[in-house]
Amino acid sequence: MAAYQYDETGQFGFVIVAFLAIILLPWSYITLKSLTAATTATKTAPPCAGWLDKDESIKRSTNGRQGAQKPLPWKTLILLSTGWLVLAYYGQRVAKIGPNAAIYDPFAILGISTSLGEKEIKRHYKRMTLKFHPDKIKLSENQTKEQADEHFVNITKAYKALTDETIRKNFELYGHPDGKQEFSMGIALPKWVVESHNSGYVIGIYALLFGIALPYFVGRWWYGSRKYTKDQILNSTAATVFTNLKEDSSFSDLLELLASSDEFNGLKQTDSGEYSNVETQIRVLLKARGRDLSSNALLRKTRAMRAAVLLYAHLFRVSIKDAKLLQERNETVLLAHQLTTALSNVATAYSWLHTLSLVISVQQRLMQAIHPTLPSLLQAPGLTISGAEAAARAGIRTMKDLALAGDKGKEVLKDLEPRDAQRAIAIAQHWPYLEIESAQFKVTGEKVITPGCIVALVLKLRLVYPHKPSENDVEKVSTQGQMTETVKEGEMEINELIGRKAKGADGEEPTPFACAPLFPRHRKPTWSVFVGDQKLAKIFVLPARYTDIGANSTRTIRHTFQAPPAAGMFTFQAYVKSDSYIGTDVQKDMKMEVIPFEALDDLDDADDDISEPDEDTFAGQMAQMKGKPVKRIPAAQDDDDDDDTSDDSSDDSDDSSDSSDSSDSD
Repeated sequence: MAAYQYDETGQFGFVIVAFLAIILLPWSYITLKSLTAATTATKTAPPCAGWLDKDESIKRSTNGRQGAQKPLPWKTLILLSTGWLVLAYYGQRVAKIGPNAAIYDPFAILGISTSLGEKEIKRHYKRMTLKFHPDKIKLSENQTKEQADEHFVNITKAYKALTDETIRKNFELYGHPDGKQEFSMGIALPKWVVESHNSGYVIGIYALLFGIALPYFVGRWWYGSRKYTKDQILNSTAATVFTNLKEDSSFSDLLELLASSDEFNGLKQTDSGEYSNVETQIRVLLKARGRDLSSNALLRKTRAMRAAVLLYAHLFRVSIKDAKLLQERNETVLLAHQLTTALSNVATAYSWLHTLSLVISVQQRLMQAIHPTLPSLLQAPGLTISGAEAAARAGIRTMKDLALAGDKGKEVLKDLEPRDAQRAIAIAQHWPYLEIESAQFKVTGEKVITPGCIVALVLKLRLVYPHKPSENDVEKVSTQGQMTETVKEGEMEINELIGRKAKGADGEEPTPFACAPLFPRHRKPTWSVFVGDQKLAKIFVLPARYTDIGANSTRTIRHTFQAPPAAGMFTFQAYVKSDSYIGTDVQKDMKMEVIPFEALDDLDDADDDISEPDEDTFAGQMAQMKGKPVKRIPAAQDDDDDDDTSDDSSDDSDDSSDSSDSSDSD
């Protein structure tokens, strides 16, 4: 009767180690990757002191942690730590488990090399019989006669396995001189699993895992994923945005549309008496600007109205003293910034150029906590609204103006502490403005653009600072520009367009966190690149987001799209917009000439008409060195030249002879 043999030596540990490794390794990798991505910008040094400092209101709401990143959930930490501890425990257990069965090796038993022949084996066996024969061996203190007999029998079996034909055949077939041995396979489960008095517990665990836990988590994942779009936005929110977003929506329309999102229902509402005071201030500020929150049907829900009030409080920089209300405002701002993705998706789907630009403006102003009616100079840390308005009257309206104002800038910051004023000026001098060094439409391997072909928009971008660069910076940038200009087109262009390049060849430079004192969390700035047509107010090339653009190297960006289906001259604008800084957007007018297919033959004929350089010219010699064709000089032409030369010589001689004759006659 067959019997199952269960694990008695701890082999079940291998199952535990393998099972935990399959779960823990990818889980830990994903967790560490998210932490690494969050700390990459942290390792990048800010351009000046005080760049990453947060406002006192942010510090109060985060218990002194400046712009702390979202902490890892404690449940994840506990589960990961427990899993790795269990894995380490079973790992050290299975490491101590030795093999259950040893491979029979007659050479090792005899203590000889596998390269010995039969004669050498017999000679060695005779020497061993003289030493280990039971009648001749002298037993040691801890050795019995049975052990000596068994050892001699093993030596004899090993010898016969190598010399006797029958026994050797058994050894070759079954791996043992005695023939086929007993072989058993066990189940790597501890024996207590199948013991009768534990059956109830085992069945209960199976029912809990596979009957309750597995269906619960699978169903939770399935129905949860159905509630969200691919951008992790609730379907109900996406539907609201799709229905209410219009091409002529204003900034306030977009902000209040964000406030109506269902995601805000999950935020904890603070019971603070200060909220009513904040709401009153917001209504007064909006009424002065011709806006009434009560007139918006999207804000009829209490939670939507509360979110709108807190967002406006952030943009108008309304003072809030209650720490819990501050925390609720910060969470509302963070969530609203994430939800702007829904707005940009709908604007992109409809190709609304103005709406997309306005959505990016919402992102900028949420980062800097500045309403469109307030001066953009408020991006300077420590500056109040009244101080920014006074600076605007003095002609200082932007961060660049402040950076280049000199003593005039110090005068408008006189209300600040000297240290804070110095910090504000230093930050203004390092405020990142984007510069488009070049922008081109290119087609791989072609000189012209034809209808419907794949075109690459190649942009070369670099950050510039308002402060005057040092001589070293100027020399460095100049050298890089010369190197870029001296590299010939051709192979380099093809490598750029098809993406075959070395690591870092695109000029990526790590970007530090954005300077945003009133944004609740440190965040890396990104730039959206897209192409639009102002005349039609439509997006022509869909936006793509990039980061890691620096001031020390030129960043090359390639954006592919399909050319228009019809031939003609098209005028577009290339836009590069930041999601973190106000007033730093750039655009460049571009023209694209699409050549009809019928004109390609004329272009080919024109190329054929271009004459090749003559062989005896400098250009011809250079072409020969490069392996290019040249126009060879016919041999007949050389002969004609020689004849002409000889004729000229004869004519000269005739003239001279005539002259001599005439002189003689005279």
